[in-house]
Amino acid sequence: MSKVSPFSIVTSDCTIDSILQSGVCAKKVLLRLGFPDCTRCSVRFDETLKEATLNYGLNLEAVLMALNANIVKERMRNTMNSAGSEATIEKQSRESNKGSGGAR
Repeated sequence: MSKVSPFSIVTSDCTIDSILQSGVCAKKVLLRLGFPDCTRCSVRFDETLKEATLNYGLNLEAVLMALNANIVKERMRNTMNSAGSEATIEKQSRESNKGSGGAR
């Protein structure tokens, strides 16, 4: 999967494929909002979100708000987890150096 800017958002012109790749939560949000399970149907991955909401009779604005809110939450959670992991590694490294007297 390509790297995605934390500032990018889902728009009505995004393809279903790009939305599904934007994060783990995207598929869950789409299912919750009334989309079918795209992995089990003959989805057109080049179909835009606008086309898909029209095809399924869903509210485009509600879908956009839900997707973007959940993607931002997921990215923030991943950032926080990453920062926490780095802090833990740094702390363990300092404690390891104390225990060995800092000598090598």
